[in-house]
Amino acid sequence: MKRHKIELPIYYGFVEVISCKNYNKINKELGLNVDNSSTAFAYRKAPHNYVLCFVVKDDLSIIVHEVVHLVNFIYEDHNIQLSKTNDEPQAYLTQYLFNQIVSKI
Repeated sequence: MKRHKIELPIYYGFVEVISCKNYNKINKELGLNVDNSSTAFAYRKAPHNYVLCFVVKDDLSIIVHEVVHLVNFIYEDHNIQLSKTNDEPQAYLTQYLFNQIVSKI
């Protein structure tokens, strides 16, 4: 199991990224009950404190899926409304999180 912390410089707070082969150890350490058939999940541990867990696979698209959830959590914590006409901040945050996560794998 690998753990990394990603700082959120503009939005402050951080994302803890946990990659593993299965969820047995994560379930025990975090007090969760995640089924090993799940490939990834994200949640808000506390305001401005987020967690992304995933089982290491060759397909990184599941990380993009979970990053969308993280972006929504971050926006909620800052009372930022998603915009259909100005989604550049959302796109940049998504790109930043994805690049940070993938660079640590």
